[in-house]
Amino acid sequence: GRAPAVTGAPRPAPRADGEPTGSPLGGSGTKRAESAAAPAADGSGSSSSSDDEDTKTAKLAKMSAEAKQKGNAAFSAGDYPKAVKQFTMAIRMDKQNHVLFSNRSASYAALGKYEEALADAERCVRLAPKWGKGYGRKGAALTGLGQGGEAVKAYLAGLAVEPESEALRGGLAEAKAAIRAAQDRYKEMWGKDAPQTDAVDAEAPHPPVETPKAPAGDGAFEQAPRPPAAAEDLSASDQTAPSRDDVKENVAPLAPEVAAVTAAVNALDKSDVRAWLAAAKDGDLARMKAMHSKNPALLYAWGKGTSLGFTANSAQHWAAAKGRVDVIRWLLAQGMSPDVRNNADSTPLHSAAGAGQDGSIRALLLEGGADSTLRNGLDETPRDVAVGRKKGDGDLLAGTIDLCSRVAQLAAAKAAGEAWPMRTMQAALQLAGRDLRMYSEKSEFIAATEELLGSMPSRIVPSGGGATLPMPSLFARPEKGEAEPAKGMAEPIAAAAPPPAPRAAPAADG
Repeated sequence: GRAPAVTGAPRPAPRADGEPTGSPLGGSGTKRAESAAAPAADGSGSSSSSDDEDTKTAKLAKMSAEAKQKGNAAFSAGDYPKAVKQFTMAIRMDKQNHVLFSNRSASYAALGKYEEALADAERCVRLAPKWGKGYGRKGAALTGLGQGGEAVKAYLAGLAVEPESEALRGGLAEAKAAIRAAQDRYKEMWGKDAPQTDAVDAEAPHPPVETPKAPAGDGAFEQAPRPPAAAEDLSASDQTAPSRDDVKENVAPLAPEVAAVTAAVNALDKSDVRAWLAAAKDGDLARMKAMHSKNPALLYAWGKGTSLGFTANSAQHWAAAKGRVDVIRWLLAQGMSPDVRNNADSTPLHSAAGAGQDGSIRALLLEGGADSTLRNGLDETPRDVAVGRKKGDGDLLAGTIDLCSRVAQLAAAKAAGEAWPMRTMQAALQLAGRDLRMYSEKSEFIAATEELLGSMPSRIVPSGGGATLPMPSLFARPEKGEAEPAKGMAEPIAAAAPPPAPRAAPAADG
């Protein structure tokens, strides 16, 4: 009546990615099955095996989350090779997590490795066909590969599932602009019009009146819904293009002055660009001034929107990350935006926060008027990046960002002749270490605020400094309800007004 001894366990069925069912790391699924196949005589074997399995699963999930957090921190700091490494480690332990593939795709794109970025984006779309950001990653990779028509299709597929996504609409506009630029280059080279494509005229769907938006902030990636295991695979190629009855996407053509800037930047010798960025990284201001006097277009040498895909960071990013405050100030004086984006949508303020550069943070916010509310490709503000640091100084850096943001806000209000809100004055003074119990009358708060502002450096007003090209204002993302700025619109440096004061970062006072 005894059952024959079990000599081996059947091989578990493979998962969608080719790994055995019980083998998140690979190679151990059969061994676990063999150890769990024969229950102990007292009947406790099955329970013990199940407990061990749960413990191991929990451990792997924790390790994956830790690797993901390290990847996010590396991405925010501009260390994209490290970000790729950390996201790869996380993926090995959680191969069904679409967010990890999305994050690694963004990291590859920031490195200019668009083939790898595309592969990860397509995997993300297969895992989460109802998550719009995956289509955005695919569109960005295709744009980087010069496949503008396919990029347009990817963005439209994403808008079909998330019609309100400003990021997808912005990416769609960039893909169309890239197609137009390629057509212009073709005509300039061959003296005839390029073959026409319908992609430029493709329409984005009209967003519905009420569509729940995914929560923004540091946890936006983690909160993205994971599709059920049996979800239908709706890759971008399977999506139906929106009807032409929908509202047509309004994408303005490049302004002539911006077209001139783009042409000048694309004509730069890549060795000169590398030397320019290296000088910013090393703090060699004399070399930068000499190079800039010979070729002012170097001021605009960053990857996003140009053929310089290898330049993940602008000179301002490198100066901020390395604490080269004198370089930051000089670039601001030439008219360079403090909010310029790199290929990962990070601003110099993100780079400064990720690298723990307090001086760079102060210069960008107080002297440059940087916007502390802008989010990078991981949906993080500079404050989020600062808090996420593992060096023990995150809270101090976040406090610097909060203080400088409020001081800049107060300075802008003063310049405009506006009254100072009491709550803003109180918040700024408290962040500066003042004891609010010292003040009882509003006039005392105003006097203390005046003293605080007097102790801070003033805004740098761009003088042009020999730069003859206009500075494209393509960096700040519009708020919901505001009009999307036309891609490519710009204004000359000489006539540029100081950028608006940044909105204050959230603090305890609300």
